[in-house]
Amino acid sequence: MTLTVIKFRPVTISNDTTQYTDAITTLADHPLVSITGPSTDATLHPRGAVDIEIKIASTDPSESYIPLGIIFEQKQIGSSQRQDPHGKTNFGHVVLNGSSLTVHDSFARIGKEYDYEFSVVIQRGSDGKIGIIDPGMVHDNSDARLH
Repeated sequence: MTLTVIKFRPVTISNDTTQYTDAITTLADHPLVSITGPSTDATLHPRGAVDIEIKIASTDPSESYIPLGIIFEQKQIGSSQRQDPHGKTNFGHVVLNGSSLTVHDSFARIGKEYDYEFSVVIQRGSDGKIGIIDPGMVHDNSDARLH
């Protein structure tokens, strides 16, 4: 999966519309992972245990970005208690490697109650400022949810 930065927003600057960096999501063909939605607001759909490599790229050839980490948050559904609020059951292993990071998705908890937001924390090469890219993720094994 590649997240290509199209508009960087540092987290230190208050903005009325969004605090997130705009990015285009692309995914190479893979039998266990797909994406849905527009490329600027994509949702990742893993369908089994898989290592997901996330590369950070830039539309500006004079600028570079590196990933610093990844944060998961289980979405709240109604008043039910979240069973994996920080995704530790599904996403226990992350490896940083230059301009990419790899996260192991154990696919241990699935179903509509295991939809996640995940935020990739990035750093801009020219000035060291920090930004966040915020795609979605659905852990559902039903083909009806995968378009």
